[in-house]
Amino acid sequence: MPAGTSSVASAAVSEQKQSSLLSQGEDAIERGKMDEAARLLNAALALEPKNARALYDRGYIEERTQQPDLAAADFQKAIDANPNQYEAHAALGRLEASQEKFDAARQ
Repeated sequence: MPAGTSSVASAAVSEQKQSSLLSQGEDAIERGKMDEAARLLNAALALEPKNARALYDRGYIEERTQQPDLAAADFQKAIDANPNQYEAHAALGRLEASQEKFDAARQ
């Protein structure tokens, strides 16, 4: 095997696994299985800690399970990872408005 081929193949496998975990996590959310979804998303984030979609999805779970501070932190991490993650912007604004953090929500 040529030098570097192994690391490229390994990265591709890791990306596929991360994508699969993310997809499975989103399916679990749709089925209302929040504990399973959180476990899958945490595994995906272990492979790619700055995956904006996984961070948004985990924030969504935290918001739904009455953990607003954790949700806000994950929504912000999703925005930091990808400023174009509009769902995270909307979710963070909605969350801050619901907690009467109006100055933060306006930003």
